[in-house]
Amino acid sequence: MALAVATLGFLGCNSLVGIDEPRDRTTGDGASIDGAGTGAGAGGEGGSSGKADGAPGGDELIPESDARGSEDAPRESNDGAADEPTGPTDPVFTVSKLLDDMEDGNQQLKNSNGDWFVIKDASAGTIEPAPGTPFTMSLLAPARDGSTRSVKATVAGLTGWGAIVGFDFSYVMGVRQPTDFDNFLALRFWAKASKATTVKLQLPNGDSDPLGGKCIKDGPPGKGCYDHFTKSFSVGTDWRQVAVLFSDLKQEADGLHVPSFDQHKVYSTFFVLGPNQSVSLWIDDIELVR
Repeated sequence: MALAVATLGFLGCNSLVGIDEPRDRTTGDGASIDGAGTGAGAGGEGGSSGKADGAPGGDELIPESDARGSEDAPRESNDGAADEPTGPTDPVFTVSKLLDDMEDGNQQLKNSNGDWFVIKDASAGTIEPAPGTPFTMSLLAPARDGSTRSVKATVAGLTGWGAIVGFDFSYVMGVRQPTDFDNFLALRFWAKASKATTVKLQLPNGDSDPLGGKCIKDGPPGKGCYDHFTKSFSVGTDWRQVAVLFSDLKQEADGLHVPSFDQHKVYSTFFVLGPNQSVSLWIDDIELVR
């Protein structure tokens, strides 16, 4: 698998920090990134197999009862007239494209040869699963609505920028390849944590990843890479379904800035956990929706 890139704007500063040391498969420290790799998941020794085009599986209609926001539909009053919603409503998504449901237990995505990995800063802290070992899915006990496995990452003692658990979409000859989100509106998934925390979702794309050819690796402010489009979300100890609209993504560092997120050339998905905390994060059933 190829090496991923990250922007470390999590610390709240405006300067952009590319993890630009070669990412060691044994330690997982740092992360560089020129896009070349071994075909094994970061933090895993096994190679990937399967399609190399990164195309997720076919569109799937979501049953109306499961559509996000359906609880905000107008309701009939006692006199038969429809009551208007009293506040803003969530989008109602009716079509989904599954990226991974984790049920096979391995690091590979559901319908491509992309796979999950972990990266941590160079401090003495830890992340589990340990970098350099195969990334396997965690058993859920009890199960969540029929789901028996999920991603689980646990961090402790990190004092640098923190850690990432995430995935690349696909590889060809060990080089990361972009995927096209087509006309989907959001990335949706289930999440919970061992205690309340804030997580950053980052989506490296053709504007922020060196492989896109638009930003300058190690470039000056305003031109550099790794200023990935980002959205923070809160997570607690109960499972919560999170939908991150692509229109809500923002750049937070001082790299190459563009007017909006280009969803047609996306290389990776990062869940960023900040430093100075001991916490476990679970992610399950990740999909594109519209």
